[in-house]
Amino acid sequence: MNKSLVIKSIVIGFITGIALYAIAAPNTIHADLKNTSNDITSATLVKDGHLTVCMLNESSLIVVSEKRVTATGYSSRVQETDDTPFITASGKHVQWGIVAINGLKFGTKVRFPELFGDELFVVQDRMNESKGTEHADFWFAKTSDALKFGAKFRVKMQIVQS
Repeated sequence: MNKSLVIKSIVIGFITGIALYAIAAPNTIHADLKNTSNDITSATLVKDGHLTVCMLNESSLIVVSEKRVTATGYSSRVQETDDTPFITASGKHVQWGIVAINGLKFGTKVRFPELFGDELFVVQDRMNESKGTEHADFWFAKTSDALKFGAKFRVKMQIVQS
């Protein structure tokens, strides 16, 4: 095969790839969508003939209810959990953003504006029943961070619809 023919084919393929990418690649736009279901984290829109996927803006979440709770921190020590300290009561692996709250279903999204601004937390864990339903326990990777967080009383918790 001729060397110039191979180079020509590569250049044509490269240019064709760029052209197809420009046509098929989604555009990023901002959408302020309200009243979406709890499971949706993005929306598909068509703009200027292009299929576009938009991430929902967390500031557009609707506060369903508010209440005051005690906020504490925990880590993955057997002394603080059970014999599976890295697995939540819902079966998820622990990570920042998980909160243990009794009385709310798994997957419920909550905010604590006085502590974390607009940051969202997801209920994926439970506490001992003796803690009741007016308590939120935040998972920390380090025990020292959980201890440093301590206990905070009468903290505003917002349950949000996403």
